[in-house]
Amino acid sequence: MPTESNRELLNRIDVKLDSVSKELAEMKLETALKFSNIENAQDKRYSKIETYLQSDPTTNQMGAIEKLEKIDKRVSSLETKATIFGTIGGSAVLIVKWVISLVL
Repeated sequence: MPTESNRELLNRIDVKLDSVSKELAEMKLETALKFSNIENAQDKRYSKIETYLQSDPTTNQMGAIEKLEKIDKRVSSLETKATIFGTIGGSAVLIVKWVISLVL
């Protein structure tokens, strides 16, 4: 049984470590590339969502946020008008009821 010197053993270990290091580096690179692809896909989704939310002055297209603000103003205005007309209508009904009760 031939015995190896320490130098030969160290050389063999060094060669094996080099191959392991290369495999590890390849795995790290592959993982980084996959992560980069995922990030790029997410960026596309985020930019698409952003285009829905923000107004575009070049095309005069309103974004969802601006539309929501307009709808909120309209609903507030309608609520105010409904309150006013409801109060007036209720008062008118009470007056008519009071007049009818006086007549009868």
